[in-house]
Amino acid sequence: MKAYTTYIDDRSTHDLHSSHAGQWSLLTDGVAGGCSQGVLTADQYLGRECLRLKGDVCAEHNGGYLQMALDLANDVVFDASDYDGVVIRVAGNGERYYVHLHTSELWLSAQSYRVEFIPGPDWRSIYIPFTAFKAHKTYSQLNTTRLTRVAIVAIGRDFDANICVNEVALYRNAE
Repeated sequence: MKAYTTYIDDRSTHDLHSSHAGQWSLLTDGVAGGCSQGVLTADQYLGRECLRLKGDVCAEHNGGYLQMALDLANDVVFDASDYDGVVIRVAGNGERYYVHLHTSELWLSAQSYRVEFIPGPDWRSIYIPFTAFKAHKTYSQLNTTRLTRVAIVAIGRDFDANICVNEVALYRNAE
């Protein structure tokens, strides 16, 4: 049995601001010459408030990503060591997406800790233990005492992205 303990965003703001702190932003491969295009909007889907990431992921020109990203703390790190993982409530178009975590120990934007998931058309909560995140372009292990950013990412191949996120939280296994 798992229980929510800390919300990162419960969509109670009804805009791009998170209920925790900060504002979600859209990042694309355009900064590196890519051709992916998308939008990030506050929306509603099946009766729930959500953030919707929608667009075309284009792998040409060394590109291939769209992401909704949230900095977890203003110029400081977020200590999530008291938690066992991340839970997201999502609905989508059945494509493969990723949750990316960043820490203050990563220097390059391409570095992350990531895990794959596939959202279906109905809302569902996906519990992702920190141990499931795999290092990408780094040899360091995920240090949950040093989190700086969480992102939901459409990446790696040509496809139409359409995903809604209703909730992002940290969970602790119930004892």
